[in-house]
Amino acid sequence: LFVFLFLAQSLFAQTDSTEALFKNAKYSYTQFDIGYCGIATNDNLLNGITFQFFGIVLNNRFSIALGMDQTWNKGVTILPYPPPLQRYNLTYLNLEYLVKPQKIFNISFPMKICAANAGYSQGVGGLTEKFFVFAPGMNIFLNLFKGMSLGAGGNYRFASGKFYWGDETDYSNYSVYAFLRFKCDTRAMQKKAMEQQTQYWQNMNPPQQ
Repeated sequence: LFVFLFLAQSLFAQTDSTEALFKNAKYSYTQFDIGYCGIATNDNLLNGITFQFFGIVLNNRFSIALGMDQTWNKGVTILPYPPPLQRYNLTYLNLEYLVKPQKIFNISFPMKICAANAGYSQGVGGLTEKFFVFAPGMNIFLNLFKGMSLGAGGNYRFASGKFYWGDETDYSNYSVYAFLRFKCDTRAMQKKAMEQQTQYWQNMNPPQQ
């Protein structure tokens, strides 16, 4: 296996003319989101939170991130049986194309690939469906500060799986979002910390005359 990987790497290294999406990818900054999430079903709009807890931006235009959406219905519905969905949760990989994020107003096109579960009770037990979701969407941003943006957007969920309860429109439907996006240039922070540390040691050990 290692011999094969070595030969493959040697072969690919010689084909500099090959075009690839991440061939010249360079780290730009990290980002995370937190805010409101609304997931529509056939009968309800389930309200909850969205939390994209880790994202890496490459070349200032492409983001790869992990996150989750968790929504629920505050009321308890028993009839009809089975009742309307009471909760809908997504754990996702988000591939997002950023269009000029440095502009005060900018947009992006996210694609969420999700492992999902939805149920008819507030707790973990009860009737629960597990399935996959693909959710292309669009966001619009207002840059409030250099490191913080206000975002809003939506997507359409295409659910894939075998559903034992309810109608497919309970699972494939639209979602809406309103959130804050925080950006952090970890490399710049690390560089600044190293410079401060170097300056500290230089002050503690001045050159002798």
